[in-house]
Amino acid sequence: GQIALDLPVSDYLTELPLEDEYGAAGTVAQLLTLKGGYADAVVRTHAPTVEEWQPLADYLQDNLPPRVLPPGKVHSYNSWEHALLGQAMAEVTGQPFDQAMADTLFQPLGMAQTTFTQPIPESLAANLATGYAFIDGEYEEVPLDYVNLSPGIALVTTGEDMGRFMLALLNDGELDGKPVLAPSTVARMLNRQGAVHPRSRGRTYGFSEVTLGDRQALYQDGNGIGHGNRMILAPEHK
Repeated sequence: GQIALDLPVSDYLTELPLEDEYGAAGTVAQLLTLKGGYADAVVRTHAPTVEEWQPLADYLQDNLPPRVLPPGKVHSYNSWEHALLGQAMAEVTGQPFDQAMADTLFQPLGMAQTTFTQPIPESLAANLATGYAFIDGEYEEVPLDYVNLSPGIALVTTGEDMGRFMLALLNDGELDGKPVLAPSTVARMLNRQGAVHPRSRGRTYGFSEVTLGDRQALYQDGNGIGHGNRMILAPEHK
């Protein structure tokens, strides 16, 4: 209840100049469906060393690209809109985004091996899978980097922890008898909230629609340098 879906995200980000040739900033709902008008500009969103890494608010202030489309018109997958939403969450809670997520979601769900924190805490970094890149016909180990656009990219978790989040979504926001997310929130995350065309795949608040065989499913990919993953939910089949 602290952030209204139908208000411009700029209402919560007063330090960022978001108005431009396309007018006011997109609404929170538009950014949740990736219709805020930003392109997927990813160059230098990762920092090779911790000395080059910037906190989210500073990075957005220094690097937010101009919009390329009017808000609300076209779905364009990018991490900038996730980042703006994450910073809005930080502003209204008075906590950095990673801590707000830990307090709001990860700790109540028992996701002890999950974090958005950069640099990754040593207790979790020691358990990370090794990343590889295919270069000149060989797989080479990829060194750990640091993510500036943390809300869109930086999540580190385990299959077990992510399973707890998925189970909560399939049970109206409740896990182990404890309500964590409101049923109305879960409904918006599992049902289409927008599409470019009625016959095209749509977007919920958090997932893209996909047809796998004869099953309607929701998915969200995650890609880091040397790593990739995909979460798939089939709500109708539980």
